[in-house]
Amino acid sequence: MQTGLRKISICILFFCVLTGANGQTVPSSQVLQYLKQKIKVYYTGRPNDIMNFSIHEISADTISANTDGVIFGRGGNNRMSTSARLLLSLFKERNNGGDGSFQDWVYQVLRIKDKPVNLYFFNDVMLPISEMAAFHAGLDTVSRDGGLRVFPAVWGRNNDTEAGNIQIGEYIFDDDLRLFKNTFIELIGYAALGSYRTLHNSGIYYFTHSGLDNAVFYCSESLMDCRFSVDQAICMAMARTFDTARQRLLYNWVTRPSLTLRKQLPAVTETTLSRYWLLNQEQYRSISSLFSVLPMPPYSLNARNSNGWFNFSNQETRNETGKLYKLRNEVTLAVVLNYIIRKEGLPKFLDIIKYDDYRYLSAPFDSKLPVILENAMRVLMTPQTPEQLTNTAQANKRYLSPIALVHFFSGRSPDFNFQEFSHYVGQGFPEVLFNLYSPNIKSAIASLNLPANDPDAWYEIRDEIHRLLTSN
Repeated sequence: MQTGLRKISICILFFCVLTGANGQTVPSSQVLQYLKQKIKVYYTGRPNDIMNFSIHEISADTISANTDGVIFGRGGNNRMSTSARLLLSLFKERNNGGDGSFQDWVYQVLRIKDKPVNLYFFNDVMLPISEMAAFHAGLDTVSRDGGLRVFPAVWGRNNDTEAGNIQIGEYIFDDDLRLFKNTFIELIGYAALGSYRTLHNSGIYYFTHSGLDNAVFYCSESLMDCRFSVDQAICMAMARTFDTARQRLLYNWVTRPSLTLRKQLPAVTETTLSRYWLLNQEQYRSISSLFSVLPMPPYSLNARNSNGWFNFSNQETRNETGKLYKLRNEVTLAVVLNYIIRKEGLPKFLDIIKYDDYRYLSAPFDSKLPVILENAMRVLMTPQTPEQLTNTAQANKRYLSPIALVHFFSGRSPDFNFQEFSHYVGQGFPEVLFNLYSPNIKSAIASLNLPANDPDAWYEIRDEIHRLLTSN
């Protein structure tokens, strides 16, 4: 794909982000005012001081009027400088230090529920978090450099007057404002989806393995309750689309041999929300050491269960269990949803989440994937009905993208049918919608070939799928 065309598509995307359902652009002043109304900011400078524990509110108007960049303390930010820069990006006017694109994305995602969120910043750079402080404040923690640090998390209750509460520390972002913004989009997304304490995908890594001919592997490290994998995919897709440079991480997942490390977490209930559950870090301290003890392929089912690794690097291990897992993996799903955001725009994608009185948000965990794909088709085909489309020879069939993408990622079988589709996404998707997947589109998708080891391959495949759906 040519660089110029890619830049044009990115510009179109960000124009779409600002556009509401009525086609009118939302004024920047309205965006900023909404953020000030819906986001409350709090700060604890000494979380370890349990006897004198205090939380201070920081006014959004104070941040907006700030001229010296100091948010957390007098005369300095108590080493919370990246957090301060995040808040300035969020609440300053865009022609005076604010990040307009960042504000627009947060605005759109917050409007899923249109409820306020609370941000709690904990200072974990002056001193590591003590075990007692983690218990006392209900913090999720991760071990870094010999001490516990705050791990970003979201908690709350569904059907509440607020979308949720977000806990954030400074340490793990290591002066990386770009990563902080990307993570913040995911956190806001989780609050909007009512998916609490599940943001624990730490990105995509690569490594070589001597037992596998020193091949370069890509892997995602997911530390999360797997019931929320579709929510994770939605939030990851939005965050990676917001930061276009980070989309390449998703695309590398598609084009390279890939593995997944997943650790199942205990279910978190209302009665245990005050307990932290990442404090025991013995198995999480060194991801690199886990890489070095990979069992040799082919993996048995017992090896997969005990080690948490799934291998998709060679034909012997690409069985149906592996294919099913990889398709439902949150990273692969994020690529599927990233396609919809890029081609249809973020507001349209958020309409898919809100479709039919938020049926996605209330869907059972094992039904969320077929529901979000069904919502996507119904929103993209509106105002026409499936019956109308069955009897219409229509060139533009972009509403078929959910089925086409599942077909593509499940192996591009020429005989792809409804039973196979249901096997990969789960039960509940309406067969009447699948029957709109015409033989000529099926044949075109089946003939696509994804080049190996080409980091730009998905850009080209994505555009080719879009061309096939809009010109047949």
